[in-house]
Amino acid sequence: MATTRRYPHPRGDARAAIAAAARRLFAEKGYLGTSLKDLAAESDASITLIYRYFGSKAGLFDAALIEPGREFVDEFVRSWDAEDARGSHEALVGDLVRRLFAFVSDNRGLILAWSEATRSSSDDVIGGGQHGQGLRALSSALLGRGGEPTLDATAAETVVACTASLVVSAVLMEDVLFPPATALADVETRIAAITRFAQAGARAELERSSATHG
Repeated sequence: MATTRRYPHPRGDARAAIAAAARRLFAEKGYLGTSLKDLAAESDASITLIYRYFGSKAGLFDAALIEPGREFVDEFVRSWDAEDARGSHEALVGDLVRRLFAFVSDNRGLILAWSEATRSSSDDVIGGGQHGQGLRALSSALLGRGGEPTLDATAAETVVACTASLVVSAVLMEDVLFPPATALADVETRIAAITRFAQAGARAELERSSATHG
């Protein structure tokens, strides 16, 4: 009598389960320290199924890292649209810093794994292209907001990219930059300091943009 193969996940949930398991393992063990066998065991799926959905270990890593970033950007833009954000440029930059800090903190292990993979692996792991798309989407969201005068496209991209670099560096290198008993060891104090620097940069870019188009 023929038997019907049983799948541990409903067909529509298998891809999501594999991606979620990959995020956990890559964050914990790094890209190089995680094998396809580990990923299959963690997600209760076969290696064949991983290849079917993602094509390779590198393809799975791409999805594990890119999808949370895309969701963050989409939610960020939706929230600004829903609130019809018209606060000052400084308020908008402050909101960006706080939300981005939370996102990078939540995904710190995964971002560190990506950094390791791009330096050490011969696999075709993701480059900067898709990250660049996210930064451009955030830059576009900043355009037309903050009252008059407004940031031009170059200024908006500069503000977002430099703000992101401040936040990412602060989170990924927190053990080195902010040891206990230092002035910025407290997370809220750190966020406030990053916000001040990012806001100062936004003011400088606004002045440059106004002078260029004035």
